[in-house]
Amino acid sequence: QVYHIFYDYALRSVEGQTLLPDAVTLNANMLAQLQRESDAIADPGVRAEALRALAYFGVAQLAFGQALPSGFPAEAKALADSEYALVSAAGGRALSPIFGYEIDYTLFTPRGHYTRSAELETYFMGMSWYGVAPFPLYESDGKTRDESSAMRAIIVATALGRLPLADGGALWENIYSTTSFFVGASDDLTPYQLAGVIDTVYGSSPDLNELSDPDRLDRFYEAL
Repeated sequence: QVYHIFYDYALRSVEGQTLLPDAVTLNANMLAQLQRESDAIADPGVRAEALRALAYFGVAQLAFGQALPSGFPAEAKALADSEYALVSAAGGRALSPIFGYEIDYTLFTPRGHYTRSAELETYFMGMSWYGVAPFPLYESDGKTRDESSAMRAIIVATALGRLPLADGGALWENIYSTTSFFVGASDDLTPYQLAGVIDTVYGSSPDLNELSDPDRLDRFYEAL
């Protein structure tokens, strides 16, 4: 019991004092980079997925108690606002406005030590959004490709890699390595694993307009 008390105290101290500021900073940096990426995409299908990726980080921005940046695209803002309304209500299962698949929004109800302060509640909300809303490569049958989701994953991993290390990868690594120490490694693909495959298939500086190319998508799925 004493060990559990120490563990809980250490975890919530790290979350409130270090991980929350890092997550807020990283999310803001990702919003800025994804906006630059989406502005440079000419292919309408890929651009639509980039805007959904932007909306995804917009929801996290709102969950962390931050305002959306000025000049945020109207389409992405509408998606983020609709999604965040469901997240904050935490009312039950519903179709995600951003992704179109069903999410159990009751998972966004703060619990445990996350109810102890407003800061921990916002940390819980933002990090839960990252954890609950996935980027699946296949549909629920496990066989049919979800290529739209795959493109969003590629766009996000590419945006993270294009940020200066101190503004992107270093912040992500600090958050991931710390949470892994406390609760174990992720059993989902990480951005670094995606980046390795992206480099193999699309090159070290991918042209995001080429994401929907069928041959490259075949190679991406095969390599992954």
